[in-house]
Amino acid sequence: MTFRGGAAALAAIAVCVLVGGAAGAGPELPKPVLPAMLLASSDLAPGAPLRTEGYQPAAPPAVGEYERSFGPGLKLGGWPLLVAESLVQDFGDLGTSTLVFDQIRHNLNTPAGTRAFVKGIIAGFPRDGRLRISSIGVTPTLSMPVAQDAIRVTVRLRLKAGSQTAPVEVAVDFLRMDRALEIVVLESYPRKHVPGRIAVLAARKVAAHLKAAFTVRNLMRPIITGAAAQGQTLGVVPGTWDGAPSAYTYQWQKCDASGASCAPIPGAVAETYVVGTADVGAQIAVAVTGANSVTRATAVATPTAVAQ
Repeated sequence: MTFRGGAAALAAIAVCVLVGGAAGAGPELPKPVLPAMLLASSDLAPGAPLRTEGYQPAAPPAVGEYERSFGPGLKLGGWPLLVAESLVQDFGDLGTSTLVFDQIRHNLNTPAGTRAFVKGIIAGFPRDGRLRISSIGVTPTLSMPVAQDAIRVTVRLRLKAGSQTAPVEVAVDFLRMDRALEIVVLESYPRKHVPGRIAVLAARKVAAHLKAAFTVRNLMRPIITGAAAQGQTLGVVPGTWDGAPSAYTYQWQKCDASGASCAPIPGAVAETYVVGTADVGAQIAVAVTGANSVTRATAVATPTAVAQ
């Protein structure tokens, strides 16, 4: 009698989002590592059974989706749960993920949106011909200060099989960080409940994974291309980055003949730089900053040879 999927709950309340045109040409940006963002075995009591895990087909406007579920027989914060599931979607950019999250929050505060959400929850329970849902209750949406956006809601169901009835709670956390939106679903055992502190604990653990996944760091320094000669154009390969930066910015620098004492060249912030007369006898470097809405980091390329 276990719930089957936060994906169904999300699909029931998500809306069609119009996405703008493709971004202009530029270096390819690293994609977020979706599995690293989910509720993990290390978040649970040792021995928590993994039920399912893997990439799922992503429905637009999402561009990627990954899901992981545990149970039955797991404990979170010492509390026994029947099922714990997390699903993360990559929306490709900050604007789209924010728009989708805001629409979900709006829908959860309308009667029609709440009904659609509950239908998604009900659809997650198996149908064996005997199981019926005799009553439904939904708590008000609560905000959680654990991510850039986070809310939780609890659905209370009374399941009936023959003459037996059993209340079950399904707590659902929605979190957004940068371009990712994550759903955490916690299902209680029959006649048990999901304490608010446990739903918040799950959200905090997932938020920590999201932040780590969006912590930008440089793995391989940028490389300057082109000849350091007057009138020639220098370019830069940004290098290799972790943490899914959503943009790179550039600051070209003028160094002394030994490549030291580098200082920013005013206005030289494009991806390319034309070597000028004032640069002759100096070495040229460039600082590349990778950033998303969570963190940023800067790496400096090895300076060129002395400009001629």
